[in-house]
Amino acid sequence: MIVRCVRIISPHGELTDAYPGVHVGGQYVVLEMYSDAEIYYVRILGDDGESHGTLWDPSMFETVDPRIPTCWTMTLEDGMLRAAPSRWHRAGFWNDYFDRVPQAVADFEEGQAATLAESTCL
Repeated sequence: MIVRCVRIISPHGELTDAYPGVHVGGQYVVLEMYSDAEIYYVRILGDDGESHGTLWDPSMFETVDPRIPTCWTMTLEDGMLRAAPSRWHRAGFWNDYFDRVPQAVADFEEGQAATLAESTCL
């Protein structure tokens, strides 16, 4: 899935002209989506190639390419619907990734590479 940034909302919910990792008009590969009854976020591959740590408000974006990568799976747990590469769904994955646990880093890199391989605009 590929999206284009049409406005920037900081992770604190404030409309802003600039924020590291994104720019208005930029096209981004969506790496993951989260949704529950109250929130919805997307994780993208940002301008710096490493902004995947930030969860963005989807109202910042419009869809350029709606195709969902074939490596993604969906899970529903504790009221949270999540779409991402299948190995990212395990409990504690993101904590392990940011703690640089080797298996989590390898799983991230594999999922990101598979997602990017199916993206056609970047």
